[in-house]
Amino acid sequence: TWVSSSVYVYQPTTGLRSGTNYLVQVKSGLKDTTGSILEQNYIWRFITGSPKVTDFSLKDTGKATDNKSMLLNQSFVLTFSQAMDEKSVAAALHLRNRETQADFPVKLSWQEGDTSLTITPADRYAIASFYDLTIDSSAKAQDGGTLPQTYTQQLATIPLPRVQAASPQSGKQASFSNSLYIDFASPMNLDSLKSRLVIAPQPKQPVELNYDAFVNR
Repeated sequence: TWVSSSVYVYQPTTGLRSGTNYLVQVKSGLKDTTGSILEQNYIWRFITGSPKVTDFSLKDTGKATDNKSMLLNQSFVLTFSQAMDEKSVAAALHLRNRETQADFPVKLSWQEGDTSLTITPADRYAIASFYDLTIDSSAKAQDGGTLPQTYTQQLATIPLPRVQAASPQSGKQASFSNSLYIDFASPMNLDSLKSRLVIAPQPKQPVELNYDAFVNR
């Protein structure tokens, strides 16, 4: 379509395929309004953007940095730059135990017009274990374009329960405090702690226990 005598707009009837090299050519012999002729072909090339993963996060937490200490039933969400072909992504996606190389079963559900993928474990992960999430470059967008390379995300589950730190430190208390803090390496069940916490000598007043699940304290 000519916008003016010097501007021509080409609008494809269907969208261009993602991740594809295109060549455009204007052949010689084209005349301008004065009768001057284009003496040689004008050629240029361009590449359309490839589909890609734009975001990874843990579901219901919004965190992208805690994938090194995942809960044993943690789901996560991948966001793609464009609508993806569900079947090809399912075939290309693998969640493997890094130590045994065994595939871990997951359930996939799509949202946001096939641009957001929720991955839910079909079973509980092993504690203190490592997993690799990969999507092979064979995964396709709905327009047929493929990922430019394999996508990889390294994951790790929560460690075995242990005490990381306590305050005040053993034998040290610069000033009086009627509170003590115990930091754990992984989420704990408060009810299971109550019968296992021993304070000697026994305080005269009842001890109130509070647990902050956000920081495992």
